[in-house]
Amino acid sequence: MSTEDSSLEPALASVERVLAHLQGELTRIVYLSTLRDYNTGAYFHPQLSEMYGIERADRALAMYHKNLFMQLLKAPVREYVEELRVYMRVSNVNIITPWRSLEPYRSTIPSGVPKFLADVYSHNIEQALLILQNAPPGIWEKR
Repeated sequence: MSTEDSSLEPALASVERVLAHLQGELTRIVYLSTLRDYNTGAYFHPQLSEMYGIERADRALAMYHKNLFMQLLKAPVREYVEELRVYMRVSNVNIITPWRSLEPYRSTIPSGVPKFLADVYSHNIEQALLILQNAPPGIWEKR
């Protein structure tokens, strides 16, 4: 861990506490992406930005987002299926059709990720959505 990373440890620990109540890596990735301003790419969380300053909170949130993304990226498609099930269960919404047509998952990709990694992630999400779309009705509600 670099000196900059170690100076972010308290902020990263706070990010972890904020995310602790959220189930699933994809749910956390989606949540973190909602904290990002789409015009500037900067992350903002009211409490963390006040506690650590806007720039430090931004770096910690961005780092955490990228780390979660990279963890999920390594997973096989069956884990994406499970992550989507968890996300739909906690959101209480069947997102299969809107996510297939609108592709909002693309906005969950962290800034600065190489295009080929973003493409792998998108492909895996798309495959998982197809699997769920062709599964028996209500399968996302189980487990």
